[in-house]
Amino acid sequence: VRPGLGHERGPRLDSLASNDEDWSPALHPDGDLLVFESDRGGDSDLYLAMRTGPTSFSAPVPLAINANGNDAAPSWTSDGAALYFTSDRGGTDQIWVAAFINSSFGAPTVIAEIADGAWGPEIAPDHLELIYTTTSSPFDLRRAIRPTPTSPWQPVGSQGLEQINTNATEGWASFGSSGRLIHFETTRRGIVEIFTATRSDLSQPFTSPMLVDELNMT
Repeated sequence: VRPGLGHERGPRLDSLASNDEDWSPALHPDGDLLVFESDRGGDSDLYLAMRTGPTSFSAPVPLAINANGNDAAPSWTSDGAALYFTSDRGGTDQIWVAAFINSSFGAPTVIAEIADGAWGPEIAPDHLELIYTTTSSPFDLRRAIRPTPTSPWQPVGSQGLEQINTNATEGWASFGSSGRLIHFETTRRGIVEIFTATRSDLSQPFTSPMLVDELNMT
């Protein structure tokens, strides 16, 4: 795991690294907790590390919410009160959520309203929108919405993402602080690159995306 963006690569975080795959870092909004995915234990599991300095963290420990199978793609809510992630503990990839209260995780629950084959959840700052990636062709972004933070999710497919999805792969979306901007991965130009798209209002679709030169390696 390395901090830094684009061509300016940060120092290697040796306390987090292993000889296996370590990826999908999700920093808690308070900046002191980092959850990431690693297969150092065999299957993909979620690990937690505490910040000990500007670019240093404690040795990571596996989360108690891990289960048999693969747990991956963590994403905090904007208030840090819940962690969304992908798990195949039920037999297929589904989105799960665990409350985070008083520095402890509650028992995870599945987001049953969203169909199987969902990966990489990202929750909007207002907690009323969820973007995720499909795990079967064409590997696109999908949305779910709800009227209040405690209401069930309502999947709306690719509505609002018509200008983003292509015949290539799109995934791993990340909201900006206002919810009117997202960054995402795409292979539309033949390699994995990061693009960004905006919308004028939360009720409007995202506009045609643009390449983010600063975040891509050449």
